[in-house]
Amino acid sequence: MTNAIKIQIIAIIILCAGIIWQIYPLPEFNLFHNFAPEHIFIAAALAIYIFSEKRDCFKIFNLYLSLISSVMAIIYIYKGHNMINWLVICSVFCTALLLSIQELLISATPKRLVKIPKVIFYTINLLIIIWLYADRIFLTTTKIHISLGQLIYMPQVSKEFFNALSFRDTSIFRFIFDLLMLTLVPLVFAIKRKPKILNNTVHMLKTGLIVLLCLIINLIHFNYFCTGLSLAEYISIRITTASLPLPPHPALSESSSIKALLNQPFKIDIEKCYSQPQIQLTKESLPKKIVYIIIESIKRDYFKQYMPRTATYCKRGLEFGNHHSVSNGTLSAMHSIFNGSFPINVLLQPPEKLGLVLPDFLKNFGYKSYLITPNFNMPTSSSWNKHIKVGELSEAHSLTNAVLSATESLLNSDEKQIICSYLYNTHFNYFYPKNEEKYLPTIDEKTNLFLMHFTQENLIGLRNRYINALLHADKALSNFFNKLENQKIFNDCLFVFVTDHGESLGEAGFIAHVTGPHVAQYKIMAYAFGRGIKPEHIASATTHADLLPVIGNKIGLKLGNKSADTGYPIIQLDESVLGRVIVRHENYMSLFDTNSERLKWLGTITNDYEIRGWIAELYSGNLQKLEAVIATDANFIRNKIGYN
Repeated sequence: MTNAIKIQIIAIIILCAGIIWQIYPLPEFNLFHNFAPEHIFIAAALAIYIFSEKRDCFKIFNLYLSLISSVMAIIYIYKGHNMINWLVICSVFCTALLLSIQELLISATPKRLVKIPKVIFYTINLLIIIWLYADRIFLTTTKIHISLGQLIYMPQVSKEFFNALSFRDTSIFRFIFDLLMLTLVPLVFAIKRKPKILNNTVHMLKTGLIVLLCLIINLIHFNYFCTGLSLAEYISIRITTASLPLPPHPALSESSSIKALLNQPFKIDIEKCYSQPQIQLTKESLPKKIVYIIIESIKRDYFKQYMPRTATYCKRGLEFGNHHSVSNGTLSAMHSIFNGSFPINVLLQPPEKLGLVLPDFLKNFGYKSYLITPNFNMPTSSSWNKHIKVGELSEAHSLTNAVLSATESLLNSDEKQIICSYLYNTHFNYFYPKNEEKYLPTIDEKTNLFLMHFTQENLIGLRNRYINALLHADKALSNFFNKLENQKIFNDCLFVFVTDHGESLGEAGFIAHVTGPHVAQYKIMAYAFGRGIKPEHIASATTHADLLPVIGNKIGLKLGNKSADTGYPIIQLDESVLGRVIVRHENYMSLFDTNSERLKWLGTITNDYEIRGWIAELYSGNLQKLEAVIATDANFIRNKIGYN
């Protein structure tokens, strides 16, 4: 086993423990204010491998590691029964098992080819270390692990991502320093001393079998670990660990009726999610100009408080008073707005499913369609006649005015139009001209939110920055509407003013969006006002899927195969974890995993991401009420997006 691989395995184990540390924080020590736990453990690992120059016992370190873990498992069974300890031990077992397989493969490889598996394993270990460290940082501020959901979005925000990494603040320096420490130190050891490959295949097989046996024993002991853990505590950890597979709690396993509900056969019916609305024209004339203004990341209560001038225009027409996004990500939300579709991750669907029904339909009646966005990785579709791009990310503080100015120019023409204007300045890091800053203190504009220390001071600065961005958007929008009224253009226009999704500003430990199922990332505003719309308030719960049928009916468009389905419960997509679906009720939500043609119940919690009150009571007693909730919500998902 090479020293490089030894160090990497230790790093993997410690970083796994670091992730668990964030879920179940240990007492703070002054030492950790300046150094992360992995710094100290890596230093210890370096010391161990210095001693390994003189002590042959370290050559079979993985065997000792598995035996020590076995002893730890036995001790924990009789002391504490803590599932966090179980998770830590499992991570040790898994890495030790991988190490044994790695050594077995290398030892069985002809010497002339031995460099190939070494390079492969070193690369894999390197990527795992970087992934685990980034995950630990991400979990610190978002309370959720990085998943494939975030990776799928990465190409859409790659420019922003690399721009964030270029910031020269303390946090990013520490982040890069940590990664260099974790990845370059093993390389130094590998160069310093020639690799020693263990060629004793029998020894490697014995080691692998011992580690595998320990892992099996530990899995069998899971029920013992859960004995002292309440079902409510288990559910909290199960949801937070996101994609980490946890065996069911004994209380769930013992109930045959609930056990059958936890993991049901299920397949998404794409036709239900993407059923193409059959639009019919019921009036001779439609509004000449239909303008969708989609503004990033607006919280409903913040809009009413900090965008009053825009709100005065919105109140002239139709208000969706209890509106929710179908997703906490932009692309799926925008697709639903123009199609009346149910939530499903559009990035996973073939291009032929992603056309936009409303612009395509209006083209048949002489409408020209335009999408106006900032000039970087923004959502688009072939359904638009023209995609107009303005500005750059470096000009984010002025992009809202630029998009609205381009919209005004289009509206001055005599043609019939449907326009989608996408406003960006309220997206994190929340941009506005410095001279319009009103609420202080704020965090720096270049702060990387996902590396930001989660202190009360930073949260106040984050919220103030967000409010200042709303004030700037309010000023720009009110000036835009005033100009249109003065030019008599306003009366020809139907405006649909909506946000793609909400935003977390520290609620329950979440920030930004696409980071979790908290209601703050879904509770938004939506309005329609202008030509053909009378003042009206819809009080029942609605989502983006309801906008097209409701607004269409007001202006003379009837959807033959789709109608608004208002009221709770509503179905939503949590794009922070691939395949996660939410059934949202007025005061609670149930989370399900829809991957692998299975419908897996993850937990039922309050919309504020807590287990309290009557929700806590679900997890005690005979569990009949919990069984009823799971069955009802699972059937709701099946009826909405699954095969019946």
